[in-house]
Amino acid sequence: MRPNGFGCCERLRMIVAWLDFLMPMALLGQSLTWLGTLGGTWSYAYDISPDGRVVVGVAQNERLSPRPFLWTSAVGMRDLGTLGGLQSAAYGISADGAVVVGWAHEASGVRRAFRWSAATTLPQGDSKPICWTPCLKPKV
Repeated sequence: MRPNGFGCCERLRMIVAWLDFLMPMALLGQSLTWLGTLGGTWSYAYDISPDGRVVVGVAQNERLSPRPFLWTSAVGMRDLGTLGGLQSAAYGISADGAVVVGWAHEASGVRRAFRWSAATTLPQGDSKPICWTPCLKPKV
C-alpha cells in the first residue's frame, strides 16, 4: 500500500473507471454513416460539402475498377462514370455540392482532369461522354 491508501492496481482501476465515464461523453453527438460501394469491396471518401449533405470519392465497381462517386442520403452512392477508360476518381466538391472535380482515364489510358455537374453527366458505361466540360481536352 502507498501512503495515500491506494496501491498500483487500485489506481489503475480508478483510471479505467474514469475513462469509461469520459469516453461516452466525448462521443456524444457523433455518428458514422456507411456510404456503401459500387459493387466492389471498398470505397474512399475524399471531400464533403460544407453542409455535410454531399460526399464524393472513389469506389470499386463490380468490375473491380475504381470509379468516382457522389453520395447523398436521398440517393445513396451514384457512379459518375468515366471518359471511356476503366479508372476514375472524384477528389473535390463545390460548396453547394453541385460541381465535382477529379481525374479519369480515356480509352487510350491518358489521364485527364474532369469537372462534373448534373448538366455534364458522365456515361455509366465505357463509351465516350456526350457532353463534357471543355477543360478535359488540352488546348493545342
